[in-house]
Amino acid sequence: MSKILKIAGGVLLVGIIAVAALFATGTFTASAADGTLGIFHRGPGGPGGPDGDWQPDPNAPPRGWMEPYQDQMHAALADALGMTADELDAAIADGQRPYQIAEDKGIDTATIQEAMKAAHEAVINQALADGALTQDQADFLLQR
Repeated sequence: MSKILKIAGGVLLVGIIAVAALFATGTFTASAADGTLGIFHRGPGGPGGPDGDWQPDPNAPPRGWMEPYQDQMHAALADALGMTADELDAAIADGQRPYQIAEDKGIDTATIQEAMKAAHEAVINQALADGALTQDQADFLLQR
């Protein structure tokens, strides 16, 4: 077996173990029963006990809460890349990806990440002001 295949196999094994640990500790789950993905936690009874199945975190926001704010996030990404939203749309339509655009323009990835984090926080605060999120839900999102 070639050295690359051994390394790839090792990386895959570590990834599988990490994901299994996230599920086992209750950090992440997906509920296939109702077709939703979200942040879940174990009920007080533990696995198999009363309320022991995976349950939605009571502070998690509703699914799709961010949809009305996608344009704001898109505009923030375009601005961080030094272009308009229309220019970003055209570049993406031409097959470019935001990280490629940043690299071509010599923009550091950390700069883009900071801009997107600030935009995400602004969107959360706007959603809170609009009543789309509760304070607990906003706090939950801002902690992540």
